[in-house]
Amino acid sequence: MTTAQPQPQQPKPAIPSLEENEDLEWKAKLSKLASMPEFCAAQTIFGSLCEPGTTDIGALLTSLHNASNAVNNGDLTGPESIAITQAMTLDFLFHNLLRTAMANMDTSRFEQLMRLALRAQSQSSRTLETLAALKNPVVFAKQLNVAEQQIVSNIPASKRLSRARAPSSPPALEAPREEIVRSSKSKILPRARAPVNR
Repeated sequence: MTTAQPQPQQPKPAIPSLEENEDLEWKAKLSKLASMPEFCAAQTIFGSLCEPGTTDIGALLTSLHNASNAVNNGDLTGPESIAITQAMTLDFLFHNLLRTAMANMDTSRFEQLMRLALRAQSQSSRTLETLAALKNPVVFAKQLNVAEQQIVSNIPASKRLSRARAPSSPPALEAPREEIVRSSKSKILPRARAPVNR
């Protein structure tokens, strides 16, 4: 007879100390900060444009956060200024590339420069469309239809007015019911057959 071997006891999870709790909280804060779009933008701006020691990344992050909050509160002056400056920059780029392409008409670079110029022009137009959408947003309103019977007419308004002004024709006279019944009861005579020549 075999004896059951005792199962090894699972070690109890260690209770994190105060220092470990603070470390976990700090890592959670860092993870939350790294996922913020303002922080990512601040890192990009700071890393590509600023020399070390010339700009405070905290002040840059605060400025970006304030701009984000202004948009959330309905103030679109920031995005509107971005859109118009981008459109003007792209338009300048289009003209510059176009002049360069015209100066290199006889070379193999002409087609490449023209493509880049037309792409910049297209992006400028698209940015201006974005600006127009910011200035005049489209409103989607729900319409409550309480009519019991609705007639949809696809006739233009000018024809509808002319029809409304035209004198109405007199209603067609309907045949009395007795005549309709009488005509339906009348016998239908068979056609006379033509004589067959033999």
